[in-house]
Amino acid sequence: LERALQLLTLPRLVGVSLPPASLARALGDTADAFTDRMVDLSDVWRRSCVERSLARIWDAPTDAHAVAALSDAVKARTETSRRTSDPRIEVVGRWLGSRGGPRVDRLVASLGLSVRQTERLVRKNFGVGPKMLELNYRVLGLSVSAVVGGAALPEAFEEEALAGFADQSHYIHTFKRFIGYTPGEYARGHAARERALLTGRWRAGARTPLTLWS
Repeated sequence: LERALQLLTLPRLVGVSLPPASLARALGDTADAFTDRMVDLSDVWRRSCVERSLARIWDAPTDAHAVAALSDAVKARTETSRRTSDPRIEVVGRWLGSRGGPRVDRLVASLGLSVRQTERLVRKNFGVGPKMLELNYRVLGLSVSAVVGGAALPEAFEEEALAGFADQSHYIHTFKRFIGYTPGEYARGHAARERALLTGRWRAGARTPLTLWS
C-alpha cells in the first residue's frame, strides 16, 4: 500500500499492456512471477536501460510521447529477447473468445493436455489458473457489452446471462473483484468514463499494438 500511495505523488504515470505472448520476452520471466505484485523495473531490466527510458518519459512533452517512449523500450526488449513464445497461447486466446463463453473443459480438450498440465500452462502465461481466467473474461465481456453496446448489466441473478457463476453473490463478488464496482454501481455511475477509456485504448492500439493508454 505504501508503494502504491507513493505512485500517486509522481508527476506522470505511464503504462503499457502486454499480450501473454510478449510478456515473458519483455520481462524475462513468466506471468505468474508477477501476479499481484509490484516489482521495480530495475529488478527486471538493466538499470542503465531503465534510467534511459525514465529520462525520455519525464522529458516527454505530452502523455502520448511518454507512452511512446515506454512502448519503444518494451518493444526493444521484446525483440532482443532469446525467449520464445509458447504457440499454445494462441489456443488459449481462441478459447477465451469462443462463442458461448470459455469453459475449462473445452480448453483441456483443445490443448490435448491433462487438467493439471492445462492449469500450469495457463498460470505460467496468464498469471492465474484457467477457472479464474474464465471468470475474468466473463466479467469483462459483461462490462464491455454494457459500455460499448449499451447492454444492460444484470443486477439480479439470471442463469442464462450469468452462466459460470454459482449464484448472485458469486456474480457480484467476482464482478467487483475484477472491475472495482458492483454491477449496479458500475451501470449507474461509471459506464461513460469507461467508454472513454476503452475508446482511447482502441485508438492507441490501432496505431501501435504495444500501446494501450487513455
